[in-house]
Amino acid sequence: MSDAPDASEEFLVYSPQDTLDKELADALCSLNRQDQLLISLVVFEEYPIATAAEVLEITPSAAKSRMHRARQRMKLAIAHTQVPALEGKTQ
Repeated sequence: MSDAPDASEEFLVYSPQDTLDKELADALCSLNRQDQLLISLVVFEEYPIATAAEVLEITPSAAKSRMHRARQRMKLAIAHTQVPALEGKTQ
């Protein structure tokens, strides 16, 4: 066996987007399951906050509060990276 790097690894380049994707995934995983679902519905699936609340069987005001706190926790987790989707307003 050779200690030389595999040819495919030699050209492996990580972009800033790869780093951002990993940081976002890690930040999302740091949330509890309910908040992960809420973020997924509102940010990724583009559900209105009231619809996401209905799906999760919580009130719209509870969903807004949870969304705000989840965004804050995610921002802290990736403080050195700006993520436009986390800067948006809830509907």
